[in-house]
Amino acid sequence: LIDETNAAASSDAVTEFDSESIKVAGSNELKVYAASSGVFYTAAAPSDPDFVKPGDIVKAGQVLALMEAMKMFAQLSLSSFNSGDKILYPTDKRYRIERVNNSNGQQVSKGDLLFIISVVDD
Repeated sequence: LIDETNAAASSDAVTEFDSESIKVAGSNELKVYAASSGVFYTAAAPSDPDFVKPGDIVKAGQVLALMEAMKMFAQLSLSSFNSGDKILYPTDKRYRIERVNNSNGQQVSKGDLLFIISVVDD
C-alpha cells in the first residue's frame, strides 16, 4: 500500500477511478481517493464529532467527510463516486472504515488517498 501510495503521489495523480484502481493489492480493502482538490474536513464544525473513525461501519450514502473548494462545501460519501453504469461502491453493501489518511483541515489534491475501507460481509 505504501508503494502504491508513493507511486500515485509521484505520478500525475489518479484522474480516473475504476474498480481495479481502488483495490488494495493482496487484501480485501478498497481505497477512497479525493475526486478533486480542496480542504478535507472530518467534521461539520470544530466542536462536532468526526463523521467517521476507524472501525465504524457505514453505508455508501453516509457522509464520510466534507471537502471545501473556493468556500463551497461538498459532502463526501462512497455513493458520490458512483455515476450511471460505473458503480465503484455498491449501495447495497456496508463498509468498515479501516483508516482515515488525512487530518481535519488538511489540504488534499485530486487523487490523494483519503480512506481505506473494506466490505463488511453480512
